[in-house]
Amino acid sequence: MHPKRAAGGFSLIEMMVALVVGLIVSAAAVAFLVSIAKVNKENLEVTRVTQELRSVSEVINRELRRARYVSDPIGNIAQGGLGVPQVNDTISITANCISVAYDRPPTESTGTTRRTIFLGSDGRVRVSNGASCAATGTGEPISSPEVLISSLSFDNDADTTNALAPVEDLVRTTVSGRLRNAVGDMTSLTRTFRQDAYIRSGKVN
Repeated sequence: MHPKRAAGGFSLIEMMVALVVGLIVSAAAVAFLVSIAKVNKENLEVTRVTQELRSVSEVINRELRRARYVSDPIGNIAQGGLGVPQVNDTISITANCISVAYDRPPTESTGTTRRTIFLGSDGRVRVSNGASCAATGTGEPISSPEVLISSLSFDNDADTTNALAPVEDLVRTTVSGRLRNAVGDMTSLTRTFRQDAYIRSGKVN
């Protein structure tokens, strides 16, 4: 009689070893993909916060740059600046609030107007017309509700004591924030953005 041939294929032990090895490799691959997805999500969230802070800062600086509207710049130059004194209350800064005044263009009604930019109690940057830092009210939000603005500050380098020679005043805006509904490691992630704005010289009636 011929000896019995061994059956082909894997044994039970070989199958179990292969299954375990496959599970380990699969788990490592899944963990790697999850890690990449998490990093990508965090990068997107960081970018979103940074873009929001940059956008808010740019809106604020646009308001600051148009303060002290000069209705007659040629006349200002002809007078050598002697006829356009600085006004001390053109810029008013209190804590996380700045209030600026500017002349209305000749095409609009005469007089001045004031705009106040402040950090609201809801963690959003707001703009109020005709108000001061002492009475900010509610104002219109200029920041997204998804981003919590944790701090807003203004550093004014203005020389408002010189009544004869208008100066180009520098205001540095610093705004910090994070995602409002952040989870995990992102709850402690805060970004800060700084930007400088030069306020034109000119009389505010």
